[in-house]
Amino acid sequence: MNWKYIVFDMGMAGETPILFPSHVSHSDVADAFKFSKVISAGFVSYSDVERAFRTWGKSDSLRIESREIDARCINRIFGKHL
Repeated sequence: MNWKYIVFDMGMAGETPILFPSHVSHSDVADAFKFSKVISAGFVSYSDVERAFRTWGKSDSLRIESREIDARCINRIFGKHL
């Protein structure tokens, strides 16, 4: 299943990824965190075979692309819980 994500700059907390269902728009989630800067956004999925998250694409509504480092960030935070 594909989800969407945004990486926010949360100040002292650093870069923080937020994952959410694909039917929710990137811009709606960004609006909920309007006091944080959007760093990147795109799509994310989990591979049971690779036991890792993969990120790709971009957010049309935010006009921002994903970064290669996003998958590492998401795997570091969420991967250990799977």
